[in-house]
Amino acid sequence: MRRVRILLALWLAALPAFAEEVSLEASLDRDRIYLGESVVLTVKLQGAAALSVAPDFSRVPDLTVEDLGGSPQNQSFVSIVNGRVTRNEFRGYLARWKLTPRQGGTVTLPPLPLEAGGAHLTLPALTLQVEQPGENPQVAVLLSCDPPEPSVEEPCTLTLTVLLKRLEVSGKPVELD
Repeated sequence: MRRVRILLALWLAALPAFAEEVSLEASLDRDRIYLGESVVLTVKLQGAAALSVAPDFSRVPDLTVEDLGGSPQNQSFVSIVNGRVTRNEFRGYLARWKLTPRQGGTVTLPPLPLEAGGAHLTLPALTLQVEQPGENPQVAVLLSCDPPEPSVEEPCTLTLTVLLKRLEVSGKPVELD
């Protein structure tokens, strides 16, 4: 019995040597947005079953962060072309956050530390360009409500008015009466 315990202890001690190395891949779903829009940051952790310490986004000023959660991912792809077998596997964890900048300009996410599968990793620096929505002096949009200040659950009529100062069709101005 003592010999079984010793073998079991040695086997458990050797497990980390056989464990898959944890690697990280991070991406934004877009690299250019307008102020008021959001992007999704996706972090793929190969070889980890969960994220033990999430990145601390509080170091990034003027950024609202919403945790969209994460989930274990196990994918296996096999391709056979002319008798040659190619196998790709992903066993890991996928974490996602919704990022909403509160100011225009260039937003840089600095390298942020995180932990997964017992490994200390660093989220790479990512850059996002946030543009101010442009003004269009040819169009004005008005929204009104009747009654002007409705109570909770009181029906109201919303009216959307679009005012065009100049209308062009196929590049030619159209006079509006």
